[in-house]
Amino acid sequence: MKSIKSFFGNLIPNRIWQQIFLILVFLVVVPLVILGVLLIQTSQKAIKDSILDNYQQVALHATGEVAQFIDGAKQAMILTASIVGTLDDTWRQETSLVELSLRYPYFQRISLVDLNGKEIVTSDLGTPFQYRIRDMGFKKARLGETYLSEVSIADDNMPQLTITVPVIHLGQIQNILMADINLRGVWDIVDSIQFGKTGHAHLIDQNGRIIAHRDKKLVLRNLQDINLAILDNIKKGYIGNNEALDFQGGKYLASYAPVKNFGWGLVIVQDQKEAYASSHIMKIQSWILIVFSIIATILISLFLARLLSKPIQMVIKGT
Repeated sequence: MKSIKSFFGNLIPNRIWQQIFLILVFLVVVPLVILGVLLIQTSQKAIKDSILDNYQQVALHATGEVAQFIDGAKQAMILTASIVGTLDDTWRQETSLVELSLRYPYFQRISLVDLNGKEIVTSDLGTPFQYRIRDMGFKKARLGETYLSEVSIADDNMPQLTITVPVIHLGQIQNILMADINLRGVWDIVDSIQFGKTGHAHLIDQNGRIIAHRDKKLVLRNLQDINLAILDNIKKGYIGNNEALDFQGGKYLASYAPVKNFGWGLVIVQDQKEAYASSHIMKIQSWILIVFSIIATILISLFLARLLSKPIQMVIKGT
């Protein structure tokens, strides 16, 4: 009989403190883990959204600079065409072209062409005149259009494009003004965009060809690694992000923005691991904090369970 009483006297208090311990752990640890997971997910998403938003802002700013560069050259050509159209003297026309090339060094060769396609004057003094009748820009300008050609590589291995503007006087097209523009200024804009070791930008045209890239060997090559959906969105004038771009054999983040009125697009890419490095470190630190909190909670619950079970044990012994 005494052995039975002794058995139940030891068993019941043990069960009570264990139950108290389990209840305390459940009430504290489970909500703590759930709250920690939700906070980690929310913070991770906020960091990713912040990174992609930053990329987008950089892309928009850079495309604005590229558009301003091209628009500035176009407006300078239109203004010069309006001036040249009022000049009957060949020498004065030539002086106007030379002044334009000196004011804007990115103009490589500026030519005034007659309606038969032959150059009349040019900013490259002393060079032989050329026939430009086969140039698409000449054909478009004869129809009264201002034309912007596709990008090509000049003799100095620099990318260039050609702008042609009709010279109109008294409502009639008299001549055609043509100019080759060096895109080195566009290169400088794109090359200035860097994020860490892998983050960089490249400028592509409407056909997916690279206009500017930090690796100059890739210029005018088709960018095969870019997602076709990105190219399609750029052509449609959309701005967006891609978080799972398979680029150069790895997973990259990409933000893109179109260059208004030109069909070009700027794409910023960076390796996901490098871009989310700070997010990954914060995630590890958060889990370490949660684990330590759980351990502290277990120890405190164990202490409280022991403490709360003592009065109950005394009641049982008294009974």
